[in-house]
Amino acid sequence: MKRVKHGIGLVLGILFLISCENGMNKNVNEEMKIFKEHPVTISWESSQAKEMESFKADVTVYSKNSRVNKNASVSNKYRLMTKKVGDEILARIDFPKGKFGDREKMVLKSNSEIIIADKSTGKVEMRISEKSKNEDLDYLTGNLIYGRINLDKIKSISEKLNFDITEEHKEVMTVSLPCNYFIEQENYGRISTKIKFDLKDELLKEIEMIDVDLEGNTITTTIMPVYEEYNGEMIKIGQISIIDTKMTEMLSGLENVEYFNSIDEIPEASKEEYEKAKAKGLAFDVNNMRYGNPADLSNVETIIEVYENIIINDCDRTEFRLLEGDR
Repeated sequence: MKRVKHGIGLVLGILFLISCENGMNKNVNEEMKIFKEHPVTISWESSQAKEMESFKADVTVYSKNSRVNKNASVSNKYRLMTKKVGDEILARIDFPKGKFGDREKMVLKSNSEIIIADKSTGKVEMRISEKSKNEDLDYLTGNLIYGRINLDKIKSISEKLNFDITEEHKEVMTVSLPCNYFIEQENYGRISTKIKFDLKDELLKEIEMIDVDLEGNTITTTIMPVYEEYNGEMIKIGQISIIDTKMTEMLSGLENVEYFNSIDEIPEASKEEYEKAKAKGLAFDVNNMRYGNPADLSNVETIIEVYENIIINDCDRTEFRLLEGDR
């Protein structure tokens, strides 16, 4: 999928994930190790409301790709803030210098607009109206950043909207959303959206979104939240996103190229054999070895977002004053 404005696409994507917390039913033990290696600290401002009304966290983003076959490495960092105001949730992301130019940027989102601004001066650089917002889906996304959710309400409204609902062994409830709820983009269209809930713990378990681009390639995005219990509440401490891209066509001219699917498949050579081959130009060093069939550009990208220094109920409304004139 081509992005005309990659930077804007990235921040809008992050804000979308904040609004629609997600999950998946796959083996993610390797990814979960990162959360164990970076234990979160959670503090709850006791002088504030008993319920979660705001959320702050430092976020470190790790990523890896199946074609590179290496451990996940840090690819991004940002500061996340959200706050309930009436029936909506305001969101703000602060990006450090170097991510989008030589100045710190902040991106703010409400139900009706997205603002990109200079963090130090507060000068608005771009204001985007949320024209495609679908209010019918508010009940699914309006409170997902705050842990446990009202599944009875979600089921009741889903039934009224005639959405397909299935339950598996009284453990998981899946709501399938019709494709007409999603506006077709220039380069791709949605063919399936499924939201899974954990009935036992009353949490969002998984959202799976399947898109197809103009060439017929399939992009399956599945994102799962990671929770930790704190004083009887389930607090989100990060999420794991998996983007599985399957290409329909092979590149021509690469049919007979030898390739390896992993480092384990590469035959070993002694140091003497390697030096001889290198001297003849038959061996050379590769810094970023790419694995898999070079004619098939299919790949799986994994993104792990780890929340750190979480603070509950410590967001002031002034943090979001640029949204609609500090209503």
